[in-house]
This record gives sequence, structure tokens and C-alpha cells, in this order.
Amino acid sequence: MPSTTDSATGTNKRRRANGSRANRRTTAPATAEAAAKPVAPNDPFQLLGTRLEPIMKVLASQPTSLQTHIITKTNVMLDLLATIRQRGESHTRFGKPMTDATSGAVLKDDEGKAKEFVPNSCRDKCPIKPSQQSNDDDDMKTLLEAANKDHEAWKTAMSNHAKNVSELEISIRNEKLRKLFYEFIKDLALTTVITHEITIGGFPAGNALTTPEITHVTAYSVLDTFSEDDASFIGFNDTMERTASNQLAQDYAKVMSFDVAATKNKAIVNRDGVIVLHAVEILKVLVPSLTTNLWKSIQDQERKSKINAAIKLALAPAAKKTATEEVEAALANLDVANPTKSLLDLIDKRTKAGLDKIKADMKRDLRKNYLAGSKNQELTPIKNGQRSKKASTAATSSKTKKKNATPKRPEKGTPRNNGGATPKQKKKKRGQRGHGSRGESNAEGHQRGAGRS
Repeated sequence: MPSTTDSATGTNKRRRANGSRANRRTTAPATAEAAAKPVAPNDPFQLLGTRLEPIMKVLASQPTSLQTHIITKTNVMLDLLATIRQRGESHTRFGKPMTDATSGAVLKDDEGKAKEFVPNSCRDKCPIKPSQQSNDDDDMKTLLEAANKDHEAWKTAMSNHAKNVSELEISIRNEKLRKLFYEFIKDLALTTVITHEITIGGFPAGNALTTPEITHVTAYSVLDTFSEDDASFIGFNDTMERTASNQLAQDYAKVMSFDVAATKNKAIVNRDGVIVLHAVEILKVLVPSLTTNLWKSIQDQERKSKINAAIKLALAPAAKKTATEEVEAALANLDVANPTKSLLDLIDKRTKAGLDKIKADMKRDLRKNYLAGSKNQELTPIKNGQRSKKASTAATSSKTKKKNATPKRPEKGTPRNNGGATPKQKKKKRGQRGHGSRGESNAEGHQRGAGRS
């Protein structure tokens, strides 16, 4: 049994609090929302509903330390892919003629040809403008026509430059994407080689290639197994000389500074080749599932969304026209003597809204009259029927300054009151004169009294 001291100090309660009750209290969900949405056991990174959901199963089969690395690299590549796709769609405008923003009709020049696309940044009007007094002059009109033609030629030249810049922007980002893609494959090849080495208890002695060299050979060989469809997503297609996968592998060697011929001559087929083949068998399925297959699925989803949006936009005018016709037919068949309930409700709603607005306007006008203001001009805000005191802030501050101001002391060596006496000295002199006269009158009084006596 617990002692009296334990019960008094609560030691026994602390022991109980550190047990199962405390654990239940700690592991309980913080909010009702957390309790309603439990985290899936196979989704520790919460990928459900995100763009990485298609690779959840593949990701779960990888080592835990590699999963975070795959997610980070994949997100970076997907962001760059979205930027490339967006710039590619914007670049297609240079191959289309200019159209009117309102009607959508193709704009034509003086010769009747369709105008080429010009970016908004190059659509400014000709900056050469004469004065109003010279607008009707024939020579001025001729000169302005020549200036406008030169300006149009300048806009065309600037549009070509903008087109070239747009192409280069896309090309630079494609090169960056390929490098990220190659680095990602090299990381997967390295982890696969390390995993295989630990699994078999270490590579046998006598291998000619180092681990980095085996990693490069593995990544190169995996890219050489890509299908044309997968390689075309990176930007390579089959030609008469080489396949798309071989072009992709050669580009990897160029970007990653890998000497394929020297490494192959150095390798021992019976030793290094076996390790490479084992890693390639794993990665030729893993790499496409984490890269090109994921990119294709996201692209298909975006394409479906665009199709649905285009169909909705195309059917919108027809739906509006049908709704308008239905309203016109209902109004034509309307019996004014016996209106429907829906029409009466609509009339009541509109009438009430109009009356509320009229009341608000009348209240505002009356408020102006009460405050002796003009009906045609809004009053300045006032408080409790009095004018705001904020306007007199400057005057109040000046008065405060005058009250708080201290008189300046005269400098040393300067006479005070122009050499005259100070107020205290004047008062003292007056007191002295008063005592003197009073003393003299008393003396005279005594002398007179003595004479009488």
C-alpha cells in the first residue's frame, strides 16, 4: 500500500499519469478533422490526391532513405516540365496570324495578307506624331505614312527576335531537364549497385571497375533500353543511322562527361558485366515508372481537362441561346391577368429591392439636411453633431507651444531693461520712500505738540 507521504505529495498519481492514461491522451488526435481523416498506412508522405499518386506503390518498394530523394527530384522535374509545356503553348502563337480580340477575325494588312503575330510588348503605335495644325498638310501625310511603314517593319523585326528568344528559352530548359533526368537515373543506379553489393555480401575481388564507373555504365545501359516513345518524350526520335534510345544514351555520356569506350575496354565482362546486367534488369522497369510513365499520365490528365473545357466553352453559346428562347416563349405565353407564382415572387423581390434603395437614399438626404449640409455634396465625417476637431490641431499645438515656452535669459554682459531697475528693485525703492515720508510726518507732529504744551 502507498504510504501517507506518497498520497500527500501525489507521487502515486504521477506514477499512474506516466502509464497508459498518459499514452492515450498523447496519441489522441488534436482535432476532429485529424480523427476524421486518418493517414493511410501506405502513404507516409501523404501523396494521395497529388500528382505523385501514380508512383505510390513503386515508391513504397524502395528503401526508406531513398523515398524522400525520389520525391524531391521528381517534383523538381515535374515543375520544370510544366514550365516547358507552358512556354511551348505560348510559342505556338508565333505560327498563327493575328486575330481581333472581340470578333476573332483574322487581321489583314494593306495588301490583303494575314498579319503575322506580334507580341503585346511590340504593338505600340508609331511614336512620330505632328502637331494638330500640320495634320492636313499633304507633305506631312506622306512623311507619316513612311514613318508608319518603317515602324511596322520594326515591329516585324522585333517579333522575329521575340520568337528566337522564346525558342532559346525552351531549349535551355530542355537541356536542364535532361541533366536532371540523367542525374536522377545515376542516383538510382548507384543505390541499386550498393544494395546488390550489400545483399550478396560484397563484390568478389578482382573487379576492374570502381563503383562510380559501374554506376555510369549501368545508367548508360538503362537509357539504351528505352523505347522510342519514352525517348521521344525526352526529345529524341529514331533516325536512319541510330535509334532514339542510342541517341539518348550517347547524350547521357556527353552531358555527364562519361567515356564509354575507355570504360568498356577496362571492364571485365565475367565480373563487372554481371553486376551491370543485374542492375539493368531492375532499373529498366523502375526508371520509366518513376519518370516518363508518370509524365505521360500527368500530360493525359491535362489534355482531358483541356478537352472538357473546350467542349464546355463551345456548348455555352448554344445553351445561352436555348435559355433565351425559352424565356421569350414563356413571356409570349404569359397571361397578365393570371400571372404565375414564380413571376409574382420575382416582381415582389425586385420591388422590395428598389424600395430599399429609395429608402436608403431618402435617409441619406435627410441626414444631410439635419446637419445643415448641401444635398449636392457629401458632408465631411463629424462626430456627435459637431465638427471634427482634427482641423484645429495646428492651432492647438501652437497654443501649447506658447504656454510651455520659457522666457529666454539675457546673455552675460548685456544690460537688463535698458539699464533701468528691475521690478523687484522698483518695489523696494517705493517701500523706502513710503517709510521715509511717514517718519518725517511723525516728527513734525511731535514738534507741534511740544509747542502747544
